[in-house]
Amino acid sequence: MAFFAGALSTLIYRTSGAVAVSIASPIWIAIFVLATWPVLAANNIHISQLRTWIIEQVLPQAALPVSSHV
Repeated sequence: MAFFAGALSTLIYRTSGAVAVSIASPIWIAIFVLATWPVLAANNIHISQLRTWIIEQVLPQAALPVSSHV
Protein backbone atom coordinates (compact mmCIF):
# COMPACT_ATOMS: atom_id res chain seq x y z
CA MET A 1 0.00 0.00 0.00
CA ALA A 2 2.88 2.36 0.72
CA PHE A 3 4.34 1.75 -2.73
CA PHE A 4 0.96 2.43 -4.30
CA ALA A 5 0.64 5.68 -2.36
CA GLY A 6 4.15 6.70 -3.39
CA ALA A 7 3.51 5.91 -7.04
CA LEU A 8 0.18 7.71 -7.04
CA SER A 9 1.75 10.74 -5.36
CA THR A 10 4.52 10.81 -7.96
CA LEU A 11 1.99 10.59 -10.75
CA ILE A 12 -0.20 13.35 -9.31
CA TYR A 13 2.64 15.72 -8.44
CA ARG A 14 4.56 15.34 -11.72
CA THR A 15 1.63 15.51 -14.13
CA SER A 16 -0.65 18.01 -12.43
CA GLY A 17 -0.78 21.74 -12.05
CA ALA A 18 -0.61 23.80 -8.90
CA VAL A 19 -4.34 23.51 -8.21
CA ALA A 20 -4.34 19.70 -8.15
CA VAL A 21 -1.24 19.62 -5.97
CA SER A 22 -2.74 22.14 -3.54
CA ILE A 23 -5.84 19.96 -3.26
CA ALA A 24 -4.00 16.63 -2.99
CA SER A 25 -1.39 17.72 -0.42
CA PRO A 26 -3.74 18.33 2.54
CA ILE A 27 -5.54 15.07 1.76
CA TRP A 28 -2.27 13.10 1.82
CA ILE A 29 -1.27 14.81 5.08
CA ALA A 30 -4.62 13.90 6.65
CA ILE A 31 -4.28 10.29 5.48
CA PHE A 32 -0.72 10.12 6.85
CA VAL A 33 -1.76 11.51 10.25
CA LEU A 34 -4.74 9.17 10.55
CA ALA A 35 -2.64 6.17 9.49
CA THR A 36 0.19 6.83 11.93
CA TRP A 37 -1.96 7.81 14.90
CA PRO A 38 -2.48 4.19 16.15
CA VAL A 39 1.24 3.47 15.79
CA LEU A 40 2.13 6.54 17.83
CA ALA A 41 -0.45 5.66 20.48
CA ALA A 42 0.81 2.06 20.69
CA ASN A 43 4.33 3.35 21.35
CA ASN A 44 3.07 5.75 24.03
CA ILE A 45 3.83 8.83 21.93
CA HIS A 46 0.98 11.25 22.43
CA ILE A 47 0.24 14.17 20.16
CA SER A 48 0.68 16.63 23.03
CA GLN A 49 4.24 15.32 23.58
CA LEU A 50 5.12 14.87 19.91
CA ARG A 51 6.84 18.26 19.49
CA THR A 52 9.11 17.63 22.49
CA TRP A 53 9.85 14.08 21.28
CA ILE A 54 10.83 15.31 17.81
CA ILE A 55 13.12 17.98 19.28
CA GLU A 56 14.78 15.36 21.50
CA GLN A 57 15.32 13.06 18.51
CA VAL A 58 16.73 15.77 16.27
CA LEU A 59 18.72 17.72 18.86
CA PRO A 60 19.96 15.35 21.59
CA GLN A 61 21.86 18.16 23.31
CA ALA A 62 18.57 20.07 23.76
CA ALA A 63 17.31 17.33 26.09
CA LEU A 64 20.21 17.75 28.50
CA PRO A 65 19.62 19.89 31.59
CA VAL A 66 21.17 23.32 31.49
CA SER A 67 23.95 23.60 34.05
CA SER A 68 25.64 26.74 35.23
CA HIS A 69 29.39 26.89 35.73
CA VAL A 70 29.32 29.78 38.16
